[in-house]
Amino acid sequence: MKENFESEYLNKKLEPVNDVLEGNKVADYEEFGEHSYDKESGSFEFTLGETTVSLKYLKPTIEDLKNKKHLSTTLLNNAIEEINKIEDMEAALDITGKVIDEVRVIEEFILKNKDEEYNIGEALGDGKIFFNSYNKPGLSSFLQTETDNVFLTLDPLTPEGLVSLAHEIGHYKDFNVGGDEDVRELIKLEYHSANSFKKAGDLSMKAGLSRLNEKDWSGSAEYLIAHERAAWGFALRDLKPFIKDLKIETKGLDKFVHGRCLQSYSDFIRTIVE
Repeated sequence: MKENFESEYLNKKLEPVNDVLEGNKVADYEEFGEHSYDKESGSFEFTLGETTVSLKYLKPTIEDLKNKKHLSTTLLNNAIEEINKIEDMEAALDITGKVIDEVRVIEEFILKNKDEEYNIGEALGDGKIFFNSYNKPGLSSFLQTETDNVFLTLDPLTPEGLVSLAHEIGHYKDFNVGGDEDVRELIKLEYHSANSFKKAGDLSMKAGLSRLNEKDWSGSAEYLIAHERAAWGFALRDLKPFIKDLKIETKGLDKFVHGRCLQSYSDFIRTIVE
C-alpha cells in the first residue's frame, strides 16, 4: 500500500491509514418509523422533534424501465452475481422478476421544520430516485450522471439511508454547479476521468494486474477524492437543520463520512496506485 504520493493534494486530503472501516451507523435507532414497501404505492409521515419526514413512493412505470437509460440493466446487474450461480433458468427468471417487481421510485420526500425545508424529491431536476431493489453485499449507492437518476441501496426512511441519499444528491449538485456551461463541462470531464480511474483500478485488482502508475493517474485520483469530498459538503449542509431532531450523532456521522466512506476511497487509491 502506497504511503506517500508525489501529489501533495493526495497526501493532504486522503484519510489517514486505518486497518478497519468505521462508522456504519449514524444514530442509535433503525428507522424513522414503522413502514414497508410491500404495496406498489404508499406514503408515510413521521414527526421527530420539530421535524416532519414525509415520503410518497410508487412502482416504476413501464416507461421508466424502457426509456430511462440503463435503468433495467442497472437493476438486473445488481442480481447478476446471484443469477450466475443458478443453473435452473426458471429460478434465475424468478430473481429477475423479483428485482423488477420490488424496486420503487420516490414521488415525494420532504424534511421540514419551522425554519427549513429540504425537498429531496425535487432535488435532482428530472432525475428520479430508485430504491428497494435487490442488492448484493458491498454494492454502493450511486448517481447515474447520464440521466441524473440515483440508485439507493439503503432504505431512505432510515438515518443511514437518508445520509447516503443526501450524499448522492450532493454529487448531482456538484456535477451541476453554477450556470456557466464551461464550468459544467470541466466538471463533467473530471467526473469522467475519476470514473475511468475507478474502472481501471477495479479491473486491475480483479485481473491481478500491476498497479496503476501515479504519473498517469494522479490527476484522476485527485478528481475522485475531491468530488467525493464536495458531495459530502453539500450533503452535510443540506442535513444540518434537521440533524438534532433526527438524533443523528455528530461523532457517528463523522465516522460514517470519514471513517467509512472517504476511508474506503483513500484505501482504494493507496492500494491501486504505485
